[in-house]
Amino acid sequence: MKGPQPPNPDIDIGLAALCQYAEYGQTLTQQEIAEVCGCTRSFIYQLEHKALRKFRKLAATSCLHEFLED
Repeated sequence: MKGPQPPNPDIDIGLAALCQYAEYGQTLTQQEIAEVCGCTRSFIYQLEHKALRKFRKLAATSCLHEFLED
């Protein structure tokens, strides 16, 4: 398995485009996201899992649950 890829500004542009393209509630596969962003599916997988780890850590150590209840 290869290491993390260097930052690519096209990924940010691709994600912004997906926010406009995808309908509310629409589910996209990692492959579809990767094609739009110009990266690999495994890189999208890595980003997703890194974000989930950060979210879980934040949720466990803060008052995030109170914020979400409001």
